[in-house]
Amino acid sequence: MSQPAILELPYANNSFFQLLLDKLKPDDIITIFTVMMLEKKILLIAPKEEQLLPLSFALHSLIYPFKYCIFVPQLERKDIQMLNIPLGVFFGIVKSDEPSAMEVIEDDVENKPVLFIEVFDEEP
Repeated sequence: MSQPAILELPYANNSFFQLLLDKLKPDDIITIFTVMMLEKKILLIAPKEEQLLPLSFALHSLIYPFKYCIFVPQLERKDIQMLNIPLGVFFGIVKSDEPSAMEVIEDDVENKPVLFIEVFDEEP
């Protein structure tokens, strides 16, 4: 067995994992990991873009060497309709795009269960 090439490794560094551990409880991380291994639909909602990408990549790297069916660390508002894809998907959105996303999901939430993960900023 050999070590994978550097370009095959998931993109995540220590600061990504530190942010993940600061923002989510260990039980939530385990739940997310389980849902990812089952290839269910996941929607990560972060208050800022600066948090969204590191959190998305840190979560995605947890399942290495497996790959998620469709992994979109930041879904743009114009692509919100992609939430209707009937596959296991991981989407990240910024909190300001949440109303648009909820409209799409609420149309048929019974047939497409979604794990919602919302990250909150700490109060000063």
